[in-house]
Amino acid sequence: MKYGKMYTVISIIIALVLVYHIGFFFYYNYEHLLDFDAITYISQIPSLLGLAGVMLFYFSRFKRNNFLRWFMCYQIFSLPFRIWFDVEYFSGRPLKYYFNDIGPRLTVSEIVSTIILLLLTTSCAVGLWLLSKQKAAKLTAAEYDGKLAWEFSPAGKGLRFANRLIDIIVMLFIVINHLYTMAIYFDNSFNLKSYWELYLIEFVSIILYYLLLEGIFNTTPGKCVTNTTIVNEEGQRPRFGQILGRTFARLIPFDALSFLGARGWHDGLSGTYVVSAVNNEEATEEITLDAEQNIG
Repeated sequence: MKYGKMYTVISIIIALVLVYHIGFFFYYNYEHLLDFDAITYISQIPSLLGLAGVMLFYFSRFKRNNFLRWFMCYQIFSLPFRIWFDVEYFSGRPLKYYFNDIGPRLTVSEIVSTIILLLLTTSCAVGLWLLSKQKAAKLTAAEYDGKLAWEFSPAGKGLRFANRLIDIIVMLFIVINHLYTMAIYFDNSFNLKSYWELYLIEFVSIILYYLLLEGIFNTTPGKCVTNTTIVNEEGQRPRFGQILGRTFARLIPFDALSFLGARGWHDGLSGTYVVSAVNNEEATEEITLDAEQNIG
C-alpha cells in the first residue's frame, strides 16, 4: 500500500505518546482520582479516543482512518492553545499562590513534555496531510445526450448538520479546556462575563479552526467523522483563496443555519461544495464534470 511504511511509523509514534500520556496521568494521580472534577476526567477523553482510532487504523491495514483523522485534527488545532499557554506561563504573568513555588521556570519535565507534544503534533500533521491527499469526491455516473459523464452530489442536510455539530463541539471543548487551565494557573485570568472578550475568542477560534484545518488539510473533525470533503465546481480541491473566503463567510450572522436552504452561504460565496468522499483508489479514473449539473 502507498505510504504503508510511513503510516506504520506514524501509528507507532502516536500510540506510544498516547499510552505515555494516559499512563502518566493515571499513575501519578491515582491517589487523587476521586478528588478531581468532571472537567479533568473529560479532558482525557480525546487521548483515549485517539488511541482507539490509531489501533483501528493500524489493524485495519490503514483502511479505517476516519476516527484517527478526527483525532489528528483535534491535536493540530490544540497546538496553538498550548503555545499560548506557554507564552503566558514564561512571560511572568502572576500565578496562583499554589504555583508560585514551582514556576515559571524551564525544567527537564517541561522540555520532555514539549518535545513529546511536538512529536505527536508533527506525526498528526504529516499523517493527516497524507490521508487527506487520498480523499476524492464520490462520483456517480449519469448519461447526457448519449454520453456518459460523472458528477458529484452535494452532501445532504443531515451530513451538513453532523459536520457543524461535531466541529462546534470540538472547537468549544478545546477553547473551554484551555480557558479552564488558564484559570487554574493564573491570577486575573479571562473575565468571561465580558461580551467583547467572548466575541474575540469566538471569532479568532473560528478563523483559526477553519483556516488551519480546511486551508491546509481540506478537512475538519466533522468531515472526518462523516467522511465528506470540500471540492470546487470542477470536483477538485479548492484553492486557498476559496477557503479564505469560505472561512470569513462563516462570520456572517446565521450562516450556521444557511445549509438548511439549497446551499450554505459560505459554500455559495466561495464556490465550494461539501460532498461525500472516497479513497483515490476507489474513485473513477476517467472523469468528465459539468459544474452546472452539480448544483443541488
